[in-house]
Amino acid sequence: MFKDFGRLLLRRPIFTYDTLFEPQGTTRSLQELVVEKLSDDVFMESLHWASPDLFDQAIRLRQNKIPPNKQARILHSLKKYVVRACSRSTPYGTYAGCNVVHLGDGNQAVTSHKNRHVRLDMQVLFQLLRSIANNESLRPILRYQVNNSVYLVGDAYRYLETQVTNGQLNYQIASFQRDDLLDKLLASVKKQPCTQTDLIHFLDDRYSLAERKAYTDELIRADFFVADVMSILTSKDPISKLQAFLLAVDKVSSGAAHPYLLFLQLCQETMEKLADYPLGKIPSHDIDACLQSLQELAITTETKNLFQVDLSHPAATTDISPTIVKNIQQAMAVLAKLTPSESSHERRIARFKQLFVEKYGDQSVPLMEAIDVELGIGFPAQAALGTAAFNEMADSLSKSGGKERPLPEKSLGAIEIWLQEQLRNALENGETEIRLSPAALEQFESQLPKLPQQIAVMGLFLANNQLLLQSVGGANGLSLLGRFGYMNDEITALCSDISAAGTDTAQIHAEILFSPEGRTANIARNNDILAYKIPYLTYLSGQEGKNIAVDDLYISVKRDRLCLFSKSLNKEVKPYLTHAHNYMLSEVPLYRFLASIQHQQKIGLHLHWGNWSNWLRFIPRMTVGNVVLQKATWQIKADEIKNIKRADNPFARLKEALTLWKLPRFICLVEGDNELFIDTDNEEYLALLLHELKPQSAAKLAEWLLDEPNTASSNNYVQQFILPLSRPEKSPVNSYHADSEDESIQRVFFPGSEWMYVKIYCGAYVSDQLLVKVIQTLTDSLLVSRKVDQFFFIRYNDPHYHIRLRLHLPAGVAAVSSGQILQELDSLLAPYLSTRMVWKVQLDTYQREIDRYSSSAMLASEQAFFHDSVAFLAILQEEDIFEDDRARFYGCLQNIDNWLLLFGLAMEDRRNFCAKMAKAFSYEFDKETNRQIDDRFRAEEQDWKDILGGTEQTSAILTKRNTALAPLDLPLENLSSYIHMSINRWFSSNQRLLEFTLYKYGEKIYNQLMYRHDHK
Repeated sequence: MFKDFGRLLLRRPIFTYDTLFEPQGTTRSLQELVVEKLSDDVFMESLHWASPDLFDQAIRLRQNKIPPNKQARILHSLKKYVVRACSRSTPYGTYAGCNVVHLGDGNQAVTSHKNRHVRLDMQVLFQLLRSIANNESLRPILRYQVNNSVYLVGDAYRYLETQVTNGQLNYQIASFQRDDLLDKLLASVKKQPCTQTDLIHFLDDRYSLAERKAYTDELIRADFFVADVMSILTSKDPISKLQAFLLAVDKVSSGAAHPYLLFLQLCQETMEKLADYPLGKIPSHDIDACLQSLQELAITTETKNLFQVDLSHPAATTDISPTIVKNIQQAMAVLAKLTPSESSHERRIARFKQLFVEKYGDQSVPLMEAIDVELGIGFPAQAALGTAAFNEMADSLSKSGGKERPLPEKSLGAIEIWLQEQLRNALENGETEIRLSPAALEQFESQLPKLPQQIAVMGLFLANNQLLLQSVGGANGLSLLGRFGYMNDEITALCSDISAAGTDTAQIHAEILFSPEGRTANIARNNDILAYKIPYLTYLSGQEGKNIAVDDLYISVKRDRLCLFSKSLNKEVKPYLTHAHNYMLSEVPLYRFLASIQHQQKIGLHLHWGNWSNWLRFIPRMTVGNVVLQKATWQIKADEIKNIKRADNPFARLKEALTLWKLPRFICLVEGDNELFIDTDNEEYLALLLHELKPQSAAKLAEWLLDEPNTASSNNYVQQFILPLSRPEKSPVNSYHADSEDESIQRVFFPGSEWMYVKIYCGAYVSDQLLVKVIQTLTDSLLVSRKVDQFFFIRYNDPHYHIRLRLHLPAGVAAVSSGQILQELDSLLAPYLSTRMVWKVQLDTYQREIDRYSSSAMLASEQAFFHDSVAFLAILQEEDIFEDDRARFYGCLQNIDNWLLLFGLAMEDRRNFCAKMAKAFSYEFDKETNRQIDDRFRAEEQDWKDILGGTEQTSAILTKRNTALAPLDLPLENLSSYIHMSINRWFSSNQRLLEFTLYKYGEKIYNQLMYRHDHK
């Protein structure tokens, strides 16, 4: 059960909703509103920050300086801004703001003062720091570090160079050829930051001083080495920190720091005035002075890009009932039944994971290698491995790095089919609302367990205590709140409480620090919420947080899960964004990956209709109690819009269409998360809608759930809430610790080496027959003839079912024996190939699972696989085991018991081991599966002591195996893996379900045996 933090973030626009209405309930003339707002200093300031060009045009319009034939376009834009300033709660400059509200605190103190929060724009700050770094007079004073995106690809160092083009931050791939000089510099600078003078001295003195300076100049200009002053970009108070730095170097820089100090002083004074002035009053002359000073530094920017402005305000409603949490929880329980079990994030991660396993197996590889599109997999993953190649010309022409192939639409599942039926019934009965109840959804599995430990619920307060849920989930509870944490102590405290509730000691939760392209860098500043940081193309000074370098991150797949870990800290790392940037729009693959992996094995709750719903004209409102899960929507096709636009009287045609489609009076035009309020009874609003409809694309309209405002109230704001919730119980953690690898242990064996690896593709139904007739016959022969000295097999899907056979050839015979072994195998497989029971045989590369079993235990583990394979092939000769699934299940219980006895586990320890493993598997299966296993066990009438004793033949074989395994000194931490692989050999299909069942049985059996022993 999720619990709240006793407070939420309330967001609302700068103006009340009733601004749009006359006292009698009709909407006001938009033309009149625009004229009114052109004289409203608060509106005009907001327009100044949002669109300086439109602001200038609005001033000229107010002064009657715009020709009549050019006024319509300006008025249309102004009308949209007026409507959104009264109806849209998303913070955008000073058009909307937010603050913390306590649940149920009717006595909360509220002031009427609204506060601006002003910071230097991130792109201006970046250009300022870059200008300082490139200043010839300041450069000798600066210290340089290695660009933290540098990695080795073949004989070149590849990295991302940060640039500003037309005032926009962006990144491009760059490289330097590897040579001894660069290797030497790189090694030196990685130890500690160096001045350029140090860099020059590190170089071989056989080169002239001018040559060495020119070489280091080029490395610095190309962003290969980055000035440490760039770390100020991630500071909490960058202006003060930069001022302190410049003051310290001013005397030794021959005055080079002075122009920068002047600009910063002007900015500081202007920001202080903006913080103190009431809304509607801006120090225009001071802003102009800042711009002039910036231009003197050869840095140009638009007015709106000089400062980033946010707004905090007192809450319009201060007594919010805690019952909203109860209503939301009830709605979440229903929504969780209608949410698909796999999100688009998971499908994207699964595609990467599949290619990773194919390429690297169980290896842990550097993250930067895995994400490189040439060397590794890229992200989003390529369609196939090895198809990409870096080409400077092609990459400069094609900027599709942020785009990905569309994820294939999945076929309709039970949920979508059920929704279709509900929709059909509603439409047949002329209903405009579908009311959902928990009782109607009992057949569906709840996805609540797959939600993150901390989530954020976003919604809208409606009349009559109703709510609209807009989103439920997020990778963490901070993604919608984090960027506002700097504004006041209340928001900071709430963010701190959320982060504290989500920490655990088994993993490191780290904040991703990256400045996205364009002005979105302003929402992705360092929020300094989590202690650990992963800076990428950003930099931290030593005092700020705990820095996990990207080149310290390694990635592997463990238990079907991508695991990211820090090599130096030897702990798993969970990256998080503490803001809501749409990271898939970025051109930078590694940033996209880090941000995507935060969604691994997590979902958000939402209704999923499937692509078929795009063809529907109308989808009714969906509700649970007094909570609206989805507004009623109407789809308008592109052809229909085209016909409306081309009509002799488009306005009349639009009105006819809206009447025909039975739209309500209040609707909104939906574009992504933007909604434009429309009153269909007001012709000015209809003209606004007509202008916004584009004939080249379809449009979506939705009902507007707010009625006419209560004009007697002073709190008529459109109020959006973000409610953070936390689940007290921790989700299961699969913590990963990297082993130090013994480089003397060979990891990879290609065909023709001492390990032969053969894949035999077949159906599961024939696999046992192949094991008895082919694998055992072959291996018996090869062991006798000493062409192999050990072997082992497993059953596997990749995704096609096959048997993996690995044969070890003694030293000196590999080249001679390989061909003979393949001939023997071909002869034995011939009958199965001719009948297509075996449809492919493939030689492959054997990669030892060193990360799973450890380098010190790898050779012994292969011996264990060998003896276990021999044992099972012998057991499979028993008729009962071969033909009777129940006998095989009981035999495998005996097999597990023998493994546990091999490691010297007492009865209670065996019980605890089975209980621990059953719990680990339980997260993969639903409650119904658990219940069925429990019911089946209770129905069994067996003497479990005899079952564990097994048949005489099986007991002898397992005893022989254990005798062979005893001297190997196998590590206890690998026991679950040895049993897992052994169970895989025992069963031809459904191995994970059967393994779960075996452990459930084992726990219960040992409990019974212990009880009997204690009550003799």
